[in-house]
Amino acid sequence: MSNSETKEKHSRRLQREHNAIRKQQKIAKAYGLNDHQYEGHYFAKMHALNCGNPKCLMCGNPRKTWKELTIQEQRQQQEMDIQRLRHSNGVVEE
Repeated sequence: MSNSETKEKHSRRLQREHNAIRKQQKIAKAYGLNDHQYEGHYFAKMHALNCGNPKCLMCGNPRKTWKELTIQEQRQQQEMDIQRLRHSNGVVEE
């Protein structure tokens, strides 16, 4: 890679991160969450509406909150119980 390509990739990555932070700040402002309004990097790895509490009903894991399987786990379990007669491309076996 040349030096100009590396600089361009780096600048794109920084711009993408900056845009994501600005979007989260805009969401936080719309919902009236002014706690971290001027701390831009706070939203770099955390969404504005995520409280960060793992015991929260909205943010927590359903396996731990309600003692249930997640939707993905339920789907996998159902597929294991019922053998599907179609291929990945949608063609039905006869």
